[in-house]
Amino acid sequence: LTRAKAHEDAGQYAQGLVVLAPVLADAETTAYKPLLAEALLRRGSLEMNAGEADAAHADLERATRIAVAAGHDTIAALSASRDLFVRAEMQQRVTEALQDAGLVEALVERVDAEDPRIRSEFLNNLGILQTYAGDVKRGRESLTAAIELKQRVLGEDHVEIAFFRNNLAFLKIQDDHFEEAVVDFERALSTIQRALGSSHPAAASAEYNLGWALNLQGKPDAAALHLRNALRLHEQNGATAGREYFLMEL
Repeated sequence: LTRAKAHEDAGQYAQGLVVLAPVLADAETTAYKPLLAEALLRRGSLEMNAGEADAAHADLERATRIAVAAGHDTIAALSASRDLFVRAEMQQRVTEALQDAGLVEALVERVDAEDPRIRSEFLNNLGILQTYAGDVKRGRESLTAAIELKQRVLGEDHVEIAFFRNNLAFLKIQDDHFEEAVVDFERALSTIQRALGSSHPAAASAEYNLGWALNLQGKPDAAALHLRNALRLHEQNGATAGREYFLMEL
């Protein structure tokens, strides 16, 4: 599990899934529920980051059920929270996810004292869900609260905060605050490149976001530089899905 997490952190999602396969097979054979729940959470997270929405949802939902049955509260909260994100952002099953948000929050409350980062991740995912549901005001409040909590725990410029700041910048785009969004995207990209390296898949996504925002701001030349580099990184990392979005902006 530790090696699979290391691959995930490095953006090597396919390698992480390969490393994880025998661990998950052993957990299935022994039917030891805490280990099985942890392995399913790790596979679901790898699939989520790799853009495999349906597989991620299936694993995260199953991880949640097994973790609840085993009394593994931390894994239950993390799995359920990430499944909210998958259903809202990746599958666009917003109404269904919104109906489960209260239950997920109850799972998070059980582990608040152990690790406030779990609540921060939940607030980020909830904010995305609320925004897709049309409640932009509450979405902004949840995303802001997620950033503030994460900053208290990890400091101002931790890479996890960069991911959350990206989400808040999307709301600024919706409000036509393009200049503010560009500043947030630039800051997020700089933090991600410094922490994870300029060739990490997350850096490609962050650079695409910046290029998109610059286009909306009316700066096509500056946008094109970032979009071309983002597409190069996207292809360099072996990604096949989503190429059309890069080309649409160029």
